[in-house]
Amino acid sequence: MPRPPSPRLLACCLLLVACATPPTPPTPPTPPVAPRPDIERLCDELLSAQPSAWTPALQAIWPHGQAAAATLADAVASRPTAPGAQAAVALLGRIGDAETVDFLTGMIAVRADLAAEAALALGHLGRTQPAAILVACANDRFADPTLRTAAACSAVRLGSRREVAEVLRAVLLAGTPAGQRLQREVGLPDRPRWAYERYLIQRLLRDEKPDDPGFDTDASWPDLEAAAERITAWLESD
Repeated sequence: MPRPPSPRLLACCLLLVACATPPTPPTPPTPPVAPRPDIERLCDELLSAQPSAWTPALQAIWPHGQAAAATLADAVASRPTAPGAQAAVALLGRIGDAETVDFLTGMIAVRADLAAEAALALGHLGRTQPAAILVACANDRFADPTLRTAAACSAVRLGSRREVAEVLRAVLLAGTPAGQRLQREVGLPDRPRWAYERYLIQRLLRDEKPDDPGFDTDASWPDLEAAAERITAWLESD
C-alpha cells in the first residue's frame, strides 16, 4: 500500500530549499574535505533528524559533495527506518557518484521501503545506466504505484520517455471515467486520490518541459484528460 503523501511532500519541499541553491564553495582555495569521522557525524545527525531539522542537516553535508556519498549510503543502509533516511536518499541524488547508482538501484531491485525515494534520486544523478531498471520498475504491475510513478518520472529524465508513457498517462487519468480501462490494463489499483503521484509528474514537467501549462493534481476530469493528451503526446514524440 502506498504511504501517505504528506511526509514525502515535506521531504521534497525541504530538499528543494536545501539543495536548489546550495552554498558555492570558494575557488580558489577549495575548502578542505572534512575528516571521515566528521562526515560520519554529519551523516548520523541527518539520519537522526526529524523533518523540521532536515534543512540545516542537509546544508551541513552539501559542501562535502561526493566525499560524503559513500558514508551517507552506508548510514542509510544501516538505518533505513531512521527519521532522516528519506532526506538522506534524496541528497544522494544530488551528490552521489557511480557507487551511489549501484546502491540506489539495489534498493529498487528489492523494493525496499525507500525505493520510491531511490528512484527519484536516480533521476537527478544524470547517469543513464539506471534507465533500464527504472523502465522495468515503472511497468511492473505488482510494484507500488508511487514507486512506479517515481521510476517512470526518473526514466523520462534519463531519456526513456516512450517506454513509460503509458503508465504516466494511466496515473494522470486514474480515477476518471476515461482512465478506467487503461488503469486496469496497466495494473493500477482503485483508490480515491492520486495527488502525490500527479505531483511527481508536475515536478517532472517543471524541470523537463517548462513550457507546459501544467495541471492541478485535483483538477476536474476534463482538465486531467486534456493534460493527459498533451503530456502523452510529448512523451511519445521524437
